[in-house]
Amino acid sequence: MPNIIAPSNDRAPVPRARAASAGPADAATRILCLSVLGAALAWAASVGVAEWRVQRLVADRMAQASGQTVFPAADLLGHTEPLPPRGALSRGLMKATAAFGSTGALRRSLIVAARRDVEQALRARPIWPAALVGQVFLDYVDGGVASPGAHRSLAASYRAAPFLPEEGEWRVRFGLAAWPWLTADVRRQVLVEGVWQAELSPTRFEAMTQAFRETPAAAVFRARLLRHGDHTPPSMSSTARSASFAG
Repeated sequence: MPNIIAPSNDRAPVPRARAASAGPADAATRILCLSVLGAALAWAASVGVAEWRVQRLVADRMAQASGQTVFPAADLLGHTEPLPPRGALSRGLMKATAAFGSTGALRRSLIVAARRDVEQALRARPIWPAALVGQVFLDYVDGGVASPGAHRSLAASYRAAPFLPEEGEWRVRFGLAAWPWLTADVRRQVLVEGVWQAELSPTRFEAMTQAFRETPAAAVFRARLLRHGDHTPPSMSSTARSASFAG
């Protein structure tokens, strides 16, 4: 019976010769694979760092908006490096908020820097609703509630997204403050979103009824909200709806 486990002596050099000739190619392949793997790991690390920076900025923005933390204007102005859209928007809004408490050249520098960040976010995502509402806020900080730029930005944000669960509450409040300067179409959109916001939850219902009270849109808001009684949150009765407008 032939030996099928080990080759005979006269054939042994053949596979060794093939292995020897394949050695440099195998080494080159291994080096290439390691290089690709190293590049992939470096890319993943850079993405991880960028995402960590974005999450940190979003958290800082939330802390600033809630009044938990105050960030020195000089520190905010010192950061100008490019960021992913969410990071750029958060940083821009932080600078715009800091401009509220600043005056003179510092205030102007913060607004200019904020505009640069918000525009960076909008270049990356031209119809991103959060960034469009951020533009409204920035124009409001820059020119006040009567700012034509803020009114144009408000209209643009409604064209892109008529209903926003998060940013929408502030947008409605700004629309009510700017009511005398708005077009009939934008007023209608503020009203419709206000009713929609009120139907999201009992907490939002109270916030919207407080916002609309003693405004030119109060009566229409009340009529529309009562007419939408079938959308009342479970814990909010129609009696409570009516009572909430009292006083």
